[in-house]
Amino acid sequence: MRGQHRRIATGTIVLLTGALSSQGHSALRDPERSVFASFPEADGYRVIVRPVGKEVRAEVQERIPFSIHFNELGNHAVYAALRGRRPLGLIHARTEEGKWGLIEIEWALDLDLVIRDFKLHRCRSRYREAVEQSEFAKSLIGRDVRQLSRLIDDKGRVNPKAGAIPPGGERLAETVIKSAIKTLILTDSAWRSDIARLRDLDLGLRAFPEGTIRRLLPPKEAVLRSTSKIRSLRALLVRDDRGRRLGRVLSTQVAFGSGTMEVEWILDTDGRVRQIDAPRGWPDARTRLEFKRLEGRRVESVEPPTKETEQIAAELTTIVATLKEPGVK
Repeated sequence: MRGQHRRIATGTIVLLTGALSSQGHSALRDPERSVFASFPEADGYRVIVRPVGKEVRAEVQERIPFSIHFNELGNHAVYAALRGRRPLGLIHARTEEGKWGLIEIEWALDLDLVIRDFKLHRCRSRYREAVEQSEFAKSLIGRDVRQLSRLIDDKGRVNPKAGAIPPGGERLAETVIKSAIKTLILTDSAWRSDIARLRDLDLGLRAFPEGTIRRLLPPKEAVLRSTSKIRSLRALLVRDDRGRRLGRVLSTQVAFGSGTMEVEWILDTDGRVRQIDAPRGWPDARTRLEFKRLEGRRVESVEPPTKETEQIAAELTTIVATLKEPGVK
C-alpha cells in the first residue's frame, strides 16, 4: 500500500535537512495529497528544508527581474517526490500577496527546474477559476525561468506575449508569473547542491535501478573547449551493493548539426555503449538513427571517426579517460 511505501521511501535519500519546525510559511498543508496529486507515479517523498541566508538572499535579489520584500526569503521547504529511490520532481509552495488577500500557490517542478504544474489555494479572486483553466495557465507548463521572465515587462507588468489571459484576470496572472519566477530562482539558489544530487540519482537509477551512484570528476586541466563537440558533461559511476562496478552513465550537451542537444550514454564496465537516448527528444529520425548506430560498440572503437556522431564518441572517449572518483588519486 502507498502508506507503507512512504515510510520506506522517506529514508532512501541521504540529504542535509533542517529541523522540520523551521519550515515556516512555505510548507505544504497536506504534503501527501499534494505530492501524489502532482506526481501520481510517486510512492514516497522527502522533505528538504533550507534556511535562506544572506548569500542566497543576495543571489535571489540579484537574479529576480523585479523588486521583492526582504521578508519573503525566510526558511523554506521543498518536497522531493520519489518512486522507490528514484526522484521524480519537486513541489515548492509559496504565499503571495494578492488584491483580495494572501494567495497560496503550489508549484510542481521537474528536476531541470521547469514548471510541471501549479495550483492556487486560498485565493479569493473571482477570476481564480477562469485563470486556472485558461490558455495562459497552460502556456506556463514546460517553461524555465528565462522563458517566464519574458512574460513580464521592465515595470513588472504582464507582457502581451503571456498568452490569453481572461479579462479582469491580469492582476492575478501577474502574481502567478512573478511567483513562478521567484520559486524557480529561489529553488535553484537555496537547493542547488540537493537538486544536483537528486538529478544524479535520477540519471543513475534510470540506467541501473539497484545501483549506488557516485559523481565522477574530471581533473582541473581537462576543461571542455569551446570548439569541442561536447559542450558539457555530467558523469556517474554506478556500483552494486558489494561495491562492484556496474557501469557509467553520462549526460552530455553536444553540438550536432546546426544546434545543440542533450544526449545520455549508458556504458558497461568494458566501455561498451549499452544505450543512447535524448531525454528531451530527438530532433528527427535520422539523428536518432545516427546515434543509435553507436550502441553495442566500445566508445574507443570509433577511430578513425568519419561521421559527426563518431567524432562525438571519439571526443567522449578522451574525456572519459580523465574522469576520477572524488578522493581517489
